[in-house]
Amino acid sequence: MFRVISEAIRLHLHQLGKTWKLSKWVPHELTNDNKLSRLTICSANISRNAS
Repeated sequence: MFRVISEAIRLHLHQLGKTWKLSKWVPHELTNDNKLSRLTICSANISRNAS
């Protein structure tokens, strides 16, 4: 059975632009949809707290 060293997996995922956050591999950069979602949520929170 072939065993892969976890460090090799980590290096390959990092080369693909992934990073380890919150116990899972996620893209290092946000997509435009992610950015828009964060902007919408932040704006809603600011409006709610300003009232």
